Amino acid sequence: MGKNLKIVVILFVSTLTLWIVEEYLLDKNYMGYLSHLVYGYKQIPLFKVLVYIMTSFLSFVVIVLSLFTKNKKVFFFFISMVSIAYLVDIIYLQVMGKVFSFHDLETVLMEMDKFSLVVLSTFSNLLIKSLVYLGIGVLLVILLRFYIKKHHFFISTFLVMAMWILSIGLAFGIYVKTAGFSNKVSTPIAMIDTILYKLYIDPYCGKRKSVTKSCGVSKINHIVFIVDESISAKYLSLNGYDKKTTPFLDSIADNILNYGFISSGANGSASSNMILMSGITLDELPDRSYKALKVPNIFQYAKKVGYTTSYISGQTRELQNYMSKYDIDTIDNFFKTDYTTFQLQKTPEKDIVDEVLKQINEHNKTFMFIVKRGAHFHYEHTYPQNNKVFSPTLKRDEPISLYNKKRVINSYCNAILWRVDGFFESLYRELHLDSRNDTIIIYTSDHGQSILENGTVATHNVSVNPNPSQGIVPLLVMPSSLDILHNKKVLKNHYTHFQLFPTLLWLMGYSDLNHTIFDTKISISQVFFSGDLFGRAGTSKTEISYE
Repeated sequence: MGKNLKIVVILFVSTLTLWIVEEYLLDKNYMGYLSHLVYGYKQIPLFKVLVYIMTSFLSFVVIVLSLFTKNKKVFFFFISMVSIAYLVDIIYLQVMGKVFSFHDLETVLMEMDKFSLVVLSTFSNLLIKSLVYLGIGVLLVILLRFYIKKHHFFISTFLVMAMWILSIGLAFGIYVKTAGFSNKVSTPIAMIDTILYKLYIDPYCGKRKSVTKSCGVSKINHIVFIVDESISAKYLSLNGYDKKTTPFLDSIADNILNYGFISSGANGSASSNMILMSGITLDELPDRSYKALKVPNIFQYAKKVGYTTSYISGQTRELQNYMSKYDIDTIDNFFKTDYTTFQLQKTPEKDIVDEVLKQINEHNKTFMFIVKRGAHFHYEHTYPQNNKVFSPTLKRDEPISLYNKKRVINSYCNAILWRVDGFFESLYRELHLDSRNDTIIIYTSDHGQSILENGTVATHNVSVNPNPSQGIVPLLVMPSSLDILHNKKVLKNHYTHFQLFPTLLWLMGYSDLNHTIFDTKISISQVFFSGDLFGRAGTSKTEISYE
């Protein structure tokens, strides 16, 4: 067998092996993708079908071609880049049940400063497992490289680099044309194009439109809207959970309008918070025109009717949840908590409680949007160890796994007891809420939690076909003794985040509003959105269930 023929055989067998590894081990479903192209070519021009197939095939060929370059520096550069890409995909498959996507890149960039170290401790077992898988792959690559080097089966470095550029360019063109939906190429090429796409198509960033809606008289002076973090409605004893996770709330249940299990806007923090701030509806998602970033936000509506507006952040000292400097311009008071261990052990979110009291005491009319620190993993980091009521629990930095589900749930329940019930005990009593008629509190969470359900460890933010529990959150309104809440009826387990924006406007005095939580008839489905809010990658809509 001639030298060139041997190179072709090695190239073909290695490319086929790589394709099979991604197809079955990374669950890429290339077979389904190719079948769709072949059987659907009447709807897609044949020329495009051939380009898509060629691009997918070429993306695997260039990976293997990197082994044949004689230049050591080029070889190590390509192999290092390829190894990192596969490691990321393996990790995401282990944790999220799917490979890395544009939506995941967005999440990493927005929340890396808050949760990078926590992720490492929470999923360290899966990170180690992923490194072992990668190590096996790298070992096989090194053996093949030795064989190629021994027999001098080298290919021009210029040709290898040219093929890489061609593959990246073709795949990126398809990515741009199809918003990532048809980007069925090898992991390293997909990773590069995902980063390029992020640089290419950042969302709108500019001034919001002005409020044009007419308004009447505000129904209440102080509106405290609290969006907690990672709180599942089903783990609240107020909603019937068997562990006493909310004893204080249980004791004042008669003064709470409890809406039971409601659906969040999305199963990720950024999307849910932007939905709540902008009032965008489920029918308008995915928001490819960036309407959520252009329409008047909730603060603009509040300011128009004379409220002093506050954004109180208990999670980060930076802008978050797709907010920009133009949103800050619409807010009178941007309060960032100084989160420390000391404060954690003293009183849950005491700085937030103090800020709420301050705003109410200093202003006649206030609207406060509070993004609270809640029960995000690692759960053992969210409450002081001397407040451990439910046990046994995880250790401080013990990884989450399917083998310690009961202890994970106990850790989560302790977080609920401290972060939710303890917070409300402090807030309710400091505000003397049982004797006030000028202040309303509306409480929900950004998204729910899937705690080791269906064999996966992902708790939330899965972009496609997520567990319904990722969209189940609480909704509490208090005190129910308010005059404006007199005779308001609650039909439990029938509401959604998409009703909260019009509800807030109704409290502010705006009229002609549909789908508030005080409507006598409910005509909106309990469905939450997942994936990229602006439709730049895969998305889905999931109806919640209570099983």
